Amino acid sequence: MTLRFRAFLVSFCILIVFIVVFTLQWQLQDKRESVAEMRIQELMSQAFSSVVIAAERDAVTTVKTLSSTYADLGTSQGDAAIREGLLDMLGVKHDLDFLYVLTGGGHVIGRFQPDELMAQNSQPLRDLDGVLFNQVAGLRWQTTGVGYWQREPLYLTVEKVGNNDQGVRYFVAGYFLKSLFGELNAIYEFEASLDGVAEPLPSEGNIRAKSELKGLITAPINVWIDDQSSPSYRGIPWMLVGIWCVGVIGALLIWLFVRRLMVDRLRDFVQQAHDIGAAQDYGKRVKLQGEDELTDLVSHYNAVVSALEYSYNLMAKANLITTELIGRVGARPDGVAAFNGQAFSPAGIAQGDEDDLRQSLDMVAKLSDVVERETLEIYYQPVVNAESGGLLGFEALCRWLDPDLGVVEPSEFIALAEKSGQMTVIGQQMVTKACRDIRKLHSKGLLNVTVSINLSLSQFIDTSLLSWLGEAIKTSRLKPEFVELEIKEYALARDIDQACSIVGELSSLGVQICIDDFGLSRLSLMYLQRLSVKKIKLAKTFADRIASNPKEVAFIEGVTRFASGLGVKVVAKGVETEQQLYILKRVPELQCQGYAVSRPMPPDELAEWLLINTENGVF
Repeated sequence: MTLRFRAFLVSFCILIVFIVVFTLQWQLQDKRESVAEMRIQELMSQAFSSVVIAAERDAVTTVKTLSSTYADLGTSQGDAAIREGLLDMLGVKHDLDFLYVLTGGGHVIGRFQPDELMAQNSQPLRDLDGVLFNQVAGLRWQTTGVGYWQREPLYLTVEKVGNNDQGVRYFVAGYFLKSLFGELNAIYEFEASLDGVAEPLPSEGNIRAKSELKGLITAPINVWIDDQSSPSYRGIPWMLVGIWCVGVIGALLIWLFVRRLMVDRLRDFVQQAHDIGAAQDYGKRVKLQGEDELTDLVSHYNAVVSALEYSYNLMAKANLITTELIGRVGARPDGVAAFNGQAFSPAGIAQGDEDDLRQSLDMVAKLSDVVERETLEIYYQPVVNAESGGLLGFEALCRWLDPDLGVVEPSEFIALAEKSGQMTVIGQQMVTKACRDIRKLHSKGLLNVTVSINLSLSQFIDTSLLSWLGEAIKTSRLKPEFVELEIKEYALARDIDQACSIVGELSSLGVQICIDDFGLSRLSLMYLQRLSVKKIKLAKTFADRIASNPKEVAFIEGVTRFASGLGVKVVAKGVETEQQLYILKRVPELQCQGYAVSRPMPPDELAEWLLINTENGVF
């Protein structure tokens, strides 16, 4: 199934789903609107009822308390308790808007009216006039309902106690309906009005509910409750149209997104293929996730790269053999191919030279094998501060330990690797292994230790250097500032402008640059001026001449001071004797490397060496 077809199928399915949902929503809309409105209206009625019930409960409790007080104390003592502040205590306790005690003749024994509440009403309740008293006096039992005073709707609770002989008392407790409506609005954002009393609330765009309140001497009074926070559902169809449009647009966006993924995958494939071709690193393969026609193309491309890798290795071995043969044939001063005085011919070669040639070719084959199997080893030689002996880093040295040949000198197999074009692969292996080993040391507490790695001339001018170097450092997860690249001075002298460009690009990766064998060229100081380097390693001849020429120490000290002024560190390498090391300790800020400090060690011996020196307090 192609990516294009997948994108079309997903987009089509999403579009169908949105159309179906839109249609169902449209058909069920009327029913959903009616159900929603009924639930909201029910909620509004329940909310209003709860407010009224709470107010009625507080008012009933108040008049019951007053009735009990008069029953216990009698009429005269009850009136005295009223005058002493009993009404204020009960009114505040039950949060009443007003509380009155009246005689049978309408005389006010006591009243409670909170000043702040009275100030909020447009028609303050000063005294219950005869109209309201007639409503109260006409009641035959305790009741609660809506009454009016000067056209102000009141929610009253009334109780009558006593008789004509003892003195009738009416207890009237209640609230302004405006305050109950205000409480409803504060809690639920509902607004209410009495039918025929207040201006009717606008119904357009809002849901309304109807409730009833009992009148004291009239029929029940209608209360209209309006939900100001609930908009009408009239805009739902337009919302569904919007959902439908969003579905269409979403389907198109998904199509574009999947198409974008396809383009990104194709671009990733082209970039990886370009990197492999530019670096001629046929050991790599294109990696791409997913299963589609592009994955099949990647499989075919990787098969071609595998064939190129095989051909490249075969050509490298053939190149080594040809180079060896040409070298032997061209060794004759007269240009005649002969070995030990015998003319060379395809039919035969002198036995001694044939053995040498076969031995050389065997070494070529073994080198190709160890590089392919990544069995070259790395030895580490410490670099320390000459004055304090503190550990600063290690130089990584490539070693070939062959079970038949023994230890093969680097000068021998590096030349073979250069001829066969395998130095890039060896460099990648060295950087990866060295960074991995140094990172292990960091995890053990040696946080500032660096690793120094030599670059040959072919590696230095290799166009793919930045690519494979950055990848190797990234794979090892070591910070670039702890990686130091050593470049021979003669490699810089070959083309100083090109060297400046390459060193600048390497510095952009974050690695440190060191000039190796410094001081052998008459242009050495110019290199410090033009190149962005952090360290120089003096040629071994400087350390060799220390014992025989005392002025050599002064020269090394002068170079060190000059380089320090430029922010460049100096390493004296090839320090082989204790005498040399003792003399160099007098040079401030100088670093040393050589057998007098330690010989190169494999990783397992390096760990033991570090443990011993740590226990002895060296660092």
